[in-house]
Amino acid sequence: MKILQLFGISCLIRQQTYLLPVTLLWYQYNGLTASDFVFIQGIFILFGIFSEVPSGYLADIFSKKHILLCSCSLFLLR
Repeated sequence: MKILQLFGISCLIRQQTYLLPVTLLWYQYNGLTASDFVFIQGIFILFGIFSEVPSGYLADIFSKKHILLCSCSLFLLR
């Protein structure tokens, strides 16, 4: 049970956006405007939404083994 709690905490921390103010300053230092930063973050969030919904339907159709292989290969391609 301890490992699952650690995994849950790590997922919670990963989802937090503590670094967004720092990354905004870094992007502005490298020539990007705040509106460009918001636009890029919006595209990232929309891509996440549109990719997570179909993956839930695919998980109902295919076995866990195939879903894990597909997700690992997509992670490596990323």
